Amino acid sequence: MDSLELHKEKTLYVGIDENDFATKELARKGYHVATYFPKRVYPVDLMRRLHTKLGYPYTRVWYGDWKKNITDYDTVILLDAEWTPEAVRYINGLNEKIRVIVWYWNSISNSVSLDKFDDCKCEFWSFDENDCREHQLHYNTQFYSKGLVKEAKEPEYDVLFVGKDKGRLEELLSLESQMRALGVITNFYIVANKDRQINKSEHYQKRVSYDTIVDMITKSRAIMDILTDNQKGLTLRPLEALFFSKKLITNNKGIKSKDFYHPDNIFILEEDAIAELPAFLNRPLHQFPSEILDKYDLEQWFARFFK
Repeated sequence: MDSLELHKEKTLYVGIDENDFATKELARKGYHVATYFPKRVYPVDLMRRLHTKLGYPYTRVWYGDWKKNITDYDTVILLDAEWTPEAVRYINGLNEKIRVIVWYWNSISNSVSLDKFDDCKCEFWSFDENDCREHQLHYNTQFYSKGLVKEAKEPEYDVLFVGKDKGRLEELLSLESQMRALGVITNFYIVANKDRQINKSEHYQKRVSYDTIVDMITKSRAIMDILTDNQKGLTLRPLEALFFSKKLITNNKGIKSKDFYHPDNIFILEEDAIAELPAFLNRPLHQFPSEILDKYDLEQWFARFFK
């Protein structure tokens, strides 16, 4: 068994939702995965949600079976959440020799503050290069998985957006209107920030599974990526475009520094004239070598924690 396989065997990834693509893909590829809290019957799950939402201590009582065999692992990767600091302290208390990695898959401004980890023994890693510079975190890339890629279908629309409102509704509707005026066929699937808000706007749609989103991607020529005010790092949208060989429309000006940037593939809003969008969509896609995709694949993301 080589060293990477050994790390794979002795590492546990703890996510939030068993249905998110990272947790499902890691499990499918043979990695050890768990979620902080298992799904329970509704009244019990509601009690757990209230417990964690109100910030009460001892959320560990709700942990899943992973807490029973945590000492079998040399490394634990914890996805960032409000209850992560207590999970770190719980693991530290069992065995301080276990390497604990807190993986910020969200920008720190939108997640648990680093101050909450006082007296914790752990490493902080992030996909957000600005957060890494500002807070001296370890950097690892955003990631995707080749295993999620499906064969392209006959395009039904030119531009796809799928995502929560997050204060972007007016901006999204304006962009959609401009694109349609240019003859661009759009599919903007905007989800309310919370389920109970779905009836507040006729533009909101119900949440869908990631498998459904993948099906949408296969039917589109381009994917749109709109960062919120607090977002700076690379989201999943650019990698979906890269892995599915789709064009990308984004307001992330920093994307020009990425190794997969090419003007034939990526249209930068406010830098590229919106009137040029139809011509951009009609240009042939620039193809990148497989090494670029490999770099952002989930397995190389995992390997970089041990280099």
